[in-house]
Amino acid sequence: MRGHSWLFAAVVAIALSGCQINPAPSEEVTLRDDEFRPFVEYATGPTRVSSYPDRFIFHLIARVDRKTGKTSTFVSLVIAYPGRHKREYESARNARAEVLRFYEPVRQRSCEKRVCTMTETLMIGIPETELRRAPPGGYQLKVFARDGSDVLVTIPQAAIEKLLAKLGKRTPKV
Repeated sequence: MRGHSWLFAAVVAIALSGCQINPAPSEEVTLRDDEFRPFVEYATGPTRVSSYPDRFIFHLIARVDRKTGKTSTFVSLVIAYPGRHKREYESARNARAEVLRFYEPVRQRSCEKRVCTMTETLMIGIPETELRRAPPGGYQLKVFARDGSDVLVTIPQAAIEKLLAKLGKRTPKV
């Protein structure tokens, strides 16, 4: 049994290095207009992707500041993976290797019967101008972890267009 565990670990390590997320487009954009928040938020529906043994969920988000009208855009990415140690994702870059704003991640660990699942929730700022200039294949970014793992994320052009269309249709509250 021990001889097989190193083989499994090697296969998982190879599969995870350079892992790519290339999902189907989100179908909906929701509005969250909570008067207690300083912004109005639009978000695409969750896009779920599996890349054995990992699972990914992401949303494309736009927040419009109530006072200034300034729009900030983000991708919220949840990465769940098996293991005993957190990967500790800590940075993100666009396709031109430029650093993207990386907000403090939320990390959780849950273990049952000697099997642990790690979950890291990441929020990454993407300039709206970059989203608007995304190529037909979608906007790509790569997320890097302390343990050397990385994840390539492709935000589908259809999701970007739907979010930007909602932003164009919004009417300011009086």
